[in-house]
Amino acid sequence: MSYENYRTQLIMRLTDKIPAKLLKDVMEEVDFLSRDFEIKRTCMDIIPANGDPAMVNMYLASLSIANRSAKTIKDYKMHLYKFFDFVRKSYEAVSSNDVRAYLGFKRQNGNTPQSANHIRTVIRSFYQWLVDNSYVSRNPVNTVEKAKEQIKKLKPMKQAELEYFRNACKTLREKALVDFLFSTGMRIGEIADARVSDIDWNDHSVFVRHGKGDKERIDYLNAKAEISLKAYLDSREADDDHIFVAGRSPHIGMTTTSLEAEIRRIRNRIPEKLSIKVTPHSFRRTTLTTAAERGMPLQLIQALAGHSKMDTTMRYVTIQQSEIRNEHLKRLA
Repeated sequence: MSYENYRTQLIMRLTDKIPAKLLKDVMEEVDFLSRDFEIKRTCMDIIPANGDPAMVNMYLASLSIANRSAKTIKDYKMHLYKFFDFVRKSYEAVSSNDVRAYLGFKRQNGNTPQSANHIRTVIRSFYQWLVDNSYVSRNPVNTVEKAKEQIKKLKPMKQAELEYFRNACKTLREKALVDFLFSTGMRIGEIADARVSDIDWNDHSVFVRHGKGDKERIDYLNAKAEISLKAYLDSREADDDHIFVAGRSPHIGMTTTSLEAEIRRIRNRIPEKLSIKVTPHSFRRTTLTTAAERGMPLQLIQALAGHSKMDTTMRYVTIQQSEIRNEHLKRLA
């Protein structure tokens, strides 16, 4: 690679990251320091000249064979490409310190500890696959420390706020969405994917076909949700099997983005009466906390939420100190 090609690529990478004046100063320093050096492109197994990271793609193919969701595969691909673009080494040459340097870089550029730990998990999973398939002898991520996460208790809505939301609904679809969110506790992406054919009216249940991690589960409709949902489905003009569809022809299924926009429209009608910034996920927190307050065992709440770990469930469930005191008096006095 000629120095001019190297210089052009460097400018392209930095153009959107630093101000023009600073970029000019940086390039003057680079030009000065590079006068006694020869620039050569390093050939790397993980990123061949054609830009196809073969070993990463083999790993991603193994995830597909293992029936991991398309969303998960896309996420892993993004993080692994970015990692190797940062370290600029073959997969065999990557060390624990390379991983630490990358995670430190991500933290310095605004990633939360949770996000950094997720990236660590992705890289570790890739290297464990390499170890299991005898491509490398050790996993360099095993000795890389996890970032200490500050666990924040997620605040639910108050019951009065939930009623404000119901009363602010102007259409049958809006009321059905609000009631459906609270009754099922489903994630907004799961609702975007939900079908009318997933509903068992006799069992008052909804089959969640593609939960997080592509796990399946069953959630339930309470009386309010069932009544408002039937009213909405009877009123709409659509052949699409998605539960929530666009109001305009051809009435295709609403996306996660359009469902989130629907909740924002409702929220904006009642801003002064809300103690928290309500999002679709606020309904999920409220569902799980309400279930706990009304006596549902935590193991069943975990199943309702589709969480693989109880720690995740406990982040959602807000238990009042007064409840702990009352239960202690009843059971341990």
